[in-house]
Amino acid sequence: MKNLFAILLTIMICLSLCIPTYAAGHVSEAELQNTDNSISIRAEQTRLYYREYKGIKQKRLWSITYGYWKTDWINC
Repeated sequence: MKNLFAILLTIMICLSLCIPTYAAGHVSEAELQNTDNSISIRAEQTRLYYREYKGIKQKRLWSITYGYWKTDWINC
């Protein structure tokens, strides 16, 4: 009885692992070379601002991309 159960369990596991898969359709060369729909990664743009506060030069980093200050005022 235990052998029959083990055999049936093994067969069920093997059948559940044999799932058919299908390849993607044919893609033409023109579609591969088309870059209009591709994603391009771009770096964040930042800018340093300078000021003189109580006789001390300071700088601060502004994120142009996201629109917020990235640092506090730092003495130069």
